[in-house]
Amino acid sequence: MTVQPDRSSIEHLKCKYKQFPEKFMLGTASSAYQIEGAWNNDGKTESIWDRVAHTKQELFADDLESDDTNFPNVNMISENKFSCVSKGRPMYRVKYKQHRAAPITGDIACNSYYKVDEDVKLLKELKVQSYRFSLSWPRILPRGEDSYINPAGVQYYNRLIDKLIENNITPIVTIYHWDLPQCIQDLGGWCNKQIIEFFTLYVRVVFRTFGDRVKYWITINEPYLVSESYGNEAGAPALNKSGYGDYLAIHHTILAHATAYHIYNREFRPLQNGQIGISLNMEWYYPKNVSSLEDHYAAHRARMWQFGVFAHPLFFGDYPEDVKQGVMETNQFCGISLKRLHDFSENEKYLIKVPFRKSKNDLSKVPAQEHIFRKDATFDTFEQYFILNSGTLDFLGINHYFSVHATKLQSTQHQSLKTRDSNFELSLIEEIPYSNPTWIKETPKGMRNLLCWIRDTYGNPKIIITENGVSDKGQNEDEDALIKRRYHYGYLSAVLNAIYEDGCNVIGYEVWSFLDSLEWFFGYREKFGMYRVDFNDQNRSRYPKKSLQFFKQLFQTRTLPDVLNDLYCENNCDRG
Repeated sequence: MTVQPDRSSIEHLKCKYKQFPEKFMLGTASSAYQIEGAWNNDGKTESIWDRVAHTKQELFADDLESDDTNFPNVNMISENKFSCVSKGRPMYRVKYKQHRAAPITGDIACNSYYKVDEDVKLLKELKVQSYRFSLSWPRILPRGEDSYINPAGVQYYNRLIDKLIENNITPIVTIYHWDLPQCIQDLGGWCNKQIIEFFTLYVRVVFRTFGDRVKYWITINEPYLVSESYGNEAGAPALNKSGYGDYLAIHHTILAHATAYHIYNREFRPLQNGQIGISLNMEWYYPKNVSSLEDHYAAHRARMWQFGVFAHPLFFGDYPEDVKQGVMETNQFCGISLKRLHDFSENEKYLIKVPFRKSKNDLSKVPAQEHIFRKDATFDTFEQYFILNSGTLDFLGINHYFSVHATKLQSTQHQSLKTRDSNFELSLIEEIPYSNPTWIKETPKGMRNLLCWIRDTYGNPKIIITENGVSDKGQNEDEDALIKRRYHYGYLSAVLNAIYEDGCNVIGYEVWSFLDSLEWFFGYREKFGMYRVDFNDQNRSRYPKKSLQFFKQLFQTRTLPDVLNDLYCENNCDRG
């Protein structure tokens, strides 16, 4: 049951700022596997999610299993109860039904592969300034590498991009959103260092094919969840290689991103003049006991293991010391001699690092890397090389949904190796009412805290909030609309405060999500969309939700809709 707030419980959400900055991008988002369907049509080959959906149905939850009572007790959530957090939901190690009348797959999903005109028409009516979507690697390169480029896949994305631009909608394109070609996974996937070469071939094809029109690129979405899926069953390929597979995947996603950035910088940016970043996800972690130094340190470790493990290399050239120390201590305690977290070589550190921007007259701290410069024949001087190659992020994408409590791991018994390394566990913030039965809690202050922490830790980079949203139950339209409007009003208020009061460099916000879609192992029960999709209809018809008017007003006026009075009245007026 949703807790009904009184006036005081929603008044704290009130924001004195309404107008978003002039060039601020407001839009919505999706991903290929979650909406496209046509899983083996027009030359597309199998992805890791196709394989998992067709062979491991016990990992998927369906609508009949969405009741809270079917989950373990969550008074204290620790990693012996769930594998990680995705879109604000603990991902439990729970086995569901192995045999169903209708398997849960992305075979059809939202059928968006066949509905480009209809979907762009809906986006146009919304008046979004931007639309974030992803490319399907096995749809463009069915063999995983560039010996064959699928013309049907290229035509599909060309149509989508062209339609968006015709309607004054800026495409924000994610190159990799978790749907690795299965043929590459068969070679080890993100655990095999050769994936950097495969990714290099892939990005060259997409930059060359779509880069004349795409000006915002995201290399990899949520490498944290990509890597977690090699350590547990958080997602495809669902390998239980904790403390080994996950660290290999972390290492290789960082190097793949940096390599892609430099390819774009050297080969495509001079003509295409786009921007390129990466999307990292993070909950905000509060200490469970604010008086406990141990809990403050646990919250810090949680930030390092989820976010810093990727951001630190990209900004500072190496993993956080807390992460390296944690792995080393577990190795010593368990008698493990294998180097589980690989070191970056000096060349790799230079490849991935994002130093703070320097002017032409401030090269005093530039490391002597002339051996790298000599290999690059496109620049006349090392100074010119450095200025044009001093970073692997033009902007940072942030996916954020909610906040949790962190405390020191209470017991190492039966814990995964990586959990021992990180030495923290999580719990829900009990004093915050549930937004819905599936764990996303309204903690908008956590969004502001996260943005300020990134500002202070990483030098205030440009940020696009590439995902933020809440699912509804799909049972009561009025209650669902209330949940969405209250959630987004609170989080957008936090973003405006972070921009105007804290000086955070936020340049865009993408609502997750455009359509109800396949939410990975949560199946179709989690309904994040602004539009409802009828998954019982073979055509996958779309219908506006009651909350849609809030988003239309947001996108059309570029101002935060003033809905506090409406929210209070809807919760209380009918109850007398």
